[in-house]
Amino acid sequence: MLFKSTIESLTVGEHVLPIVKTHRKKSIGIKPNANRFELHVPKHLSDRALRKVLDNHAAWIHKRLQTFHSKPLTVFQFQLNDNLVFLGESYGFVPRPSAELKRICIECSGQQLRLAVPAKKWPDSPADLKNVLAAPLVNWYKQQAVMYFEKQMPLYAQQIGVKYTAIQVKTYKSRWGSCYSDGRIQFNWKLMQAPAWVIDYVIVHELCHLKHANHSRAFWDLVEQHYPQTLQAKTWLKTHQHTLMAFLV
Repeated sequence: MLFKSTIESLTVGEHVLPIVKTHRKKSIGIKPNANRFELHVPKHLSDRALRKVLDNHAAWIHKRLQTFHSKPLTVFQFQLNDNLVFLGESYGFVPRPSAELKRICIECSGQQLRLAVPAKKWPDSPADLKNVLAAPLVNWYKQQAVMYFEKQMPLYAQQIGVKYTAIQVKTYKSRWGSCYSDGRIQFNWKLMQAPAWVIDYVIVHELCHLKHANHSRAFWDLVEQHYPQTLQAKTWLKTHQHTLMAFLV
């Protein structure tokens, strides 16, 4: 296996991964970014220490790349009937101009997700469709996320016996949620592509952090107590993460 590294990138066989230094404490990770993968490493590591970590994890990195490339990213191209995924279901992408609307309207109907766009905003060429529809599409997913979390969060919070102070929807590149000591809980809107039973696992996961601000055995016991499908949900997210995260980047 061809395997060499520099401070800027890591080459594994035919794959070149840019090395991105982040605030990770110890671990390394392979993250999707548009049409490529990046290797995220702890910022504090010296060049010598970084090379040692990469050498020690050579087999793991190679295996992860094989897993990713066995299920290549499907990049959404804003083409008619491209697949848009919402709550685990695929919908055909159907944009259309409308002289009646004053704003962009998005709705699910059958197996279509229809975007009605004011005719005066309709692009002159299909290539410009993304410029018009990307932001409204993101906003639509965010709105759906807020409604979903506001409905489900009180149910699980009561079940677990915790109180949160706010629900916020954010754009994350590599995580599904965050819990803060002041009771705020944030979720990645891209999670709305997952099935409801997977989203609910993330809700329980973050709520349990209000009792255990770590990933100790006690934390995982609490999560599994209140969400028996934890293992299945974690596996689903791990399998599909690269595809979900690459959506509308």
